[in-house]
Amino acid sequence: MGFEEFIVYARGLVYLATFILLASFSGKGSRWRPMVSLFAVVLAGSSAALAVYSFLSPPAVVYIVSTVLQTAYCLSVFGLVLGCRGNLAKIVPPFKGRAHV
Repeated sequence: MGFEEFIVYARGLVYLATFILLASFSGKGSRWRPMVSLFAVVLAGSSAALAVYSFLSPPAVVYIVSTVLQTAYCLSVFGLVLGCRGNLAKIVPPFKGRAHV
């Protein structure tokens, strides 16, 4: 296993960790916000799908630049989700309508 394949599998683990963090969030004491919930479901689902894809079908040809950029993106998303402990409402500002002047 080369360095590139190691990065692909490590990225799969980070995607899996992101999914687990979002799936294990319990909203006790949290307000339900429909668009944040939809965002959380889409992010959790795509993280799970990308984790499975990374483990089951690693690419035959790996370009190191794109692999590093994808891994940096994956780590950034994981860092945001970890920082808010799965409560995405903390990083998405509340939507308030335009104030009438």
